[in-house]
Amino acid sequence: MISVLVRQLGEHVGLFSMSVMAEGYRSGNAW
Repeated sequence: MISVLVRQLGEHVGLFSMSVMAEGYRSGNAW
């Protein structure tokens, strides 16, 4: 049960960090 929650949390954090990095990359290219 706990392992499932940890895995789901890790996936959410990974997706969030990927989206943030992609956003920063686009913003950096705009300069």
